[in-house]
Amino acid sequence: MKKIFSLLIFSITTFSGFSQTIENQKKTNEQAFLEFIQSNPDKASLQIIRNDTVAVSYHAERKMPLASTVKIIIAIEYAKQVAAKLQNENELIKETELNKYYIPNTDGGAHPAWKNFLSKKNIDISNGFPLKEIVKGMIIFSSNANAEFLMDKLGLNNINKTYETLIQQHDPIYPIVSALFVANQIKLSGDSLLNKLRSLDNNIYIKYCNQIHQQLKSDTTGNFKKSLPFLSFEIQKIWSDRLPGSNAKEYAALMQKIVNRKYFTDKVQIVLDEILQWPMELNPANKTVYKQLGMKGGSTAFVLTLAGFAEDLHNNKTTLCVMFNNLTIAEGSFLQQRLNSFIATAFSNEIFIAQLKKELH
Repeated sequence: MKKIFSLLIFSITTFSGFSQTIENQKKTNEQAFLEFIQSNPDKASLQIIRNDTVAVSYHAERKMPLASTVKIIIAIEYAKQVAAKLQNENELIKETELNKYYIPNTDGGAHPAWKNFLSKKNIDISNGFPLKEIVKGMIIFSSNANAEFLMDKLGLNNINKTYETLIQQHDPIYPIVSALFVANQIKLSGDSLLNKLRSLDNNIYIKYCNQIHQQLKSDTTGNFKKSLPFLSFEIQKIWSDRLPGSNAKEYAALMQKIVNRKYFTDKVQIVLDEILQWPMELNPANKTVYKQLGMKGGSTAFVLTLAGFAEDLHNNKTTLCVMFNNLTIAEGSFLQQRLNSFIATAFSNEIFIAQLKKELH
């Protein structure tokens, strides 16, 4: 049985599609998105805050896996350390350091897409990758290798202390690439393996992940990476279910802290702006609609999440978090195709927000 294969669990979710102004968005997309939420209340969660008032709250306290949206916390810790001069954003990191955590065919092409993007921007990486570009690659392209490298660089304890100061309901953050190898540590197969993975105490599960992370870090030959087992769809589901989780209420409130520009110090905020407000950089046309615009999404074969914030030219501030879990492949594809329109309209259209408030209860 082949061990190298294309995983569904790391599909890239960059939302770089904010390339159209609001007027050009198709109304049918956001309506279809809303109808899916209404038809699947057990799979959906949503919170929208408009000008510091909760406008929409739909199963917003339901904890769900965050997928790559959790990388916002890593970005915040990075910003704090740069502001405190504990990290140099221009430090060059050798590609070999990143490659320790890159598992081919498991990230939906995110890591190669990021490197290709740097090449098109004519950023010289011959002597290494600037640390700030690694963080941007984690946020914009959702590179999991970059995220796992940063967990080591910044310190997992520091990252977890950061979420504890910001969010009340949140699972511990751990190396999610390393988690792919947990099944390999349990000497079982078939249903016995699945049952063991499902019932494994979370502390023990995280301990496995941390141990595997150290093995990847010290794997100079690449032989350990080659030991990645075949991950059945059932194992991928367990991996997805055990990803760090939180809820839409918490992450919408976190976005509010960022967009209001009062919680973090000016030095931290400047770094966060550069990282999270990538839609303003990638598409300058957004500046004709927004003063601020930032977001991070995530997905697996079963999960779709996004947390974001916006301030329009009339000083209206909107933050939101939308979360889905237990999706089918078809449902995930359906939602991803319509998410951009839904988010853009929710950021700008008070009539649509009122409709959401009326219909989602």
